[in-house]
Amino acid sequence: MKKILFVCTGNICRSAMAEYIFNDLAEKSSIKYRAESAGVYAMRGYPMDIFARRYLESIGIDGSKHVASAVNYNWLNDYAYIFVMTKEHLMAFTKQKNAFLLTEFVGEKGEVKDPWGWDNSVFEACGNQLYALIEKLIEKLKEA
Repeated sequence: MKKILFVCTGNICRSAMAEYIFNDLAEKSSIKYRAESAGVYAMRGYPMDIFARRYLESIGIDGSKHVASAVNYNWLNDYAYIFVMTKEHLMAFTKQKNAFLLTEFVGEKGEVKDPWGWDNSVFEACGNQLYALIEKLIEKLKEA
């Protein structure tokens, strides 16, 4: 089983949602990848943001067991791919040939903006964006 790492800032919103969405869709599509997530400035030990958890619940995914963790730079080569949410996050991985901006990797423009501190509608938009990007990512990984 190959591993993927999703990275954002605090690992309580974007990367956490991406991990759970990816693992749910990967299991349904039977690809041999499993996702984990971390933050470059992780809020270690914190649960997933309540709005992120509510978004996942709305699509039938339980994110209640998530605990935020920081990127462990000693383990980066254990991942087939590292996907980040913004160009700023990508700067933390300049020596990694396996690190990519998620949007660009699947042929989209822009970034996945941080919903933290905003209301439920912003989290829902972020979750929907991640879901669409991850659907494209899984299709791309099937072709690889």
